[in-house]
Amino acid sequence: MTVSVSESLVSRWAALGELLAALAKGVPCLEAHALWGSARALLVAALVQETRRTALVVTAGQTERHRTTRDLDFFLASRPGAAGGDALAGRR
Repeated sequence: MTVSVSESLVSRWAALGELLAALAKGVPCLEAHALWGSARALLVAALVQETRRTALVVTAGQTERHRTTRDLDFFLASRPGAAGGDALAGRR
């Protein structure tokens, strides 16, 4: 079963709404603290889906980059109309 972000619990998360509002105001760089594991990728995927904008994700190193890429692949490919394995362009 595929559920879009707009239909999920993530869309009701107040912090996501605050980040989306900041992007709408033109804030060029966002930071989200106290996220761990795949929650970071879930948030990025939600922002990308809701805004239809490109995101730059900075990680601490190759291991974290690999984990984040895998998580983003999963969350972005899970959304309706996703391009499957091509969800992340220029990722490596």
